Order: sequence, then structure tokens, then C-alpha cells
Amino acid sequence: MGFERAARSAGYHVLLSTLPEEPTPSDLSGALTTLLAQDVAAIVLVAADNRVLDALGSLTVPVTVPVVVSNAVQRDAVRTPAASTVAAVAIDQAAGTSLVMEHLFARGYRRIVHIAGPPVSQESEVRRATYVRIMQDAGLEPVVLDGDWTPGSGFAAARHIDVTAVDAVFAGNDQMALGVLHAFADEGLRVPDDIAVVGFDDVPEAAHFTPPLTTVRQDFRAMGERVLDTVRALVEGEPRDETLLAPELVVRRSA
Repeated sequence: MGFERAARSAGYHVLLSTLPEEPTPSDLSGALTTLLAQDVAAIVLVAADNRVLDALGSLTVPVTVPVVVSNAVQRDAVRTPAASTVAAVAIDQAAGTSLVMEHLFARGYRRIVHIAGPPVSQESEVRRATYVRIMQDAGLEPVVLDGDWTPGSGFAAARHIDVTAVDAVFAGNDQMALGVLHAFADEGLRVPDDIAVVGFDDVPEAAHFTPPLTTVRQDFRAMGERVLDTVRALVEGEPRDETLLAPELVVRRSA
């Protein structure tokens, strides 16, 4: 959406093609073939899911226009022998996770549980791996519970947390953090007096959770604009490789 707004403001028209939840190389090839037949100037691939990147790596359809991959936070995963020009734009997930952990450590929290998103998500993988590394570097035991981005999965994970042995929860996104807050409220726990909660994304509703959620802001509008800048540069023959945008920690009452 951020890219489409930026493109429209710049006088470009965006054609949209969606992929199935479990995309195959043939799904991606079909979408690209359809778009290329309409004489597009470039392709933007939103690839938050590893399966999309796997399909990109297996692509055999020749792509004669620049390809910009957004959301791919691991640059070495962006590969395709079928396209001559590929660039990546993403928000720095490792930096965002580091902001969370530094914030919690600075306030004395040490027993921190991470509720991770689904393993098919590159962003989830990077947040999980960065959390584990930071905990181990600090001589602390990482504890990871699995979620799927939904509030229900955050609620279910929170019900398995021994709150007598944990003083903070780092949820992999704001929706799971909402489920955590719900579970803790049901148990009569006060956030952050009894246990702290941090999310990731800064969705518009996060400021109105009970209590308002400390989280990491990802500026998707800015990312859409940077994707457009990259597209225009590649179309004009300027080399571009990878752009990582910096996230921002938003401190509210939950931690």
C-alpha cells in the first residue's frame, strides 16, 4: 500500500497480482508472465514469506525488467538467475530487535521470553535469531515460544508462561502482544508492574491497548517511497543493491 501510494503520487500506475498462501515457482512465473505481457517498466515483489523467495530462486521465466524485492531482510536470499537486475529494500529487523532488548536490559529485565512469528517469515527468523544471540551474549537463557502473528497465538503462548520465572515478554508483533495482554489480564496480572510486554510493528491500535504498548515502529510508508526510488533508479540505469531502513523504538506504558 505504501508503494502504491508513492507510485500514484509520482504519476505511475500499479498493476497488482497476488500469490497463493503457499506459492510455487509456477505461481510466481504465471504472475510475472501476466505482468510482463502488459509491458511494465519494473516488478516489485513483496516477499515477507520465505516460500516467495524460494520460488524466486527457482524462476525460469526470463524477466527483462528490473525487480525490486521488498521485505526480504536477508539479502543473500534474494536471488534469481532469470532476472538481470535485482535490488532489495527492507526494514532492519535485527536493529529493531536490538532496540527492544537494550530497552528491557536498561530497565533491569533479564528473564525475557520471546514469542516468535511463523518460521516461514524471514522477519520472524531474524527477530528470533537476534533475540537468542543477545540473550546468550548476556549470559542469559533464551526462551522462545511459537506463534503465528495472530492475537490468539499470543494468548495461547502467554498461558504457558510461568510468570514467577519471567519478568518480560517480547512478542514478535503487536497482534500477538495484544493476545498476551489479554491472557495476563485474565490472570489478574498488572502490566508492567508484574510483568512487562513489548511488541513489534506499531500498528495504529498499539497506542490504545491496555496498557498502551511499547513497540518497534516500522515506517511502511517510508519503505514504499524507498521502493519507488529504487525502481526509478534501476529503470534509469543507476545501480542499486540493498537498502535497509532503520526502525524506531516507541516507549509506552507496557514496558
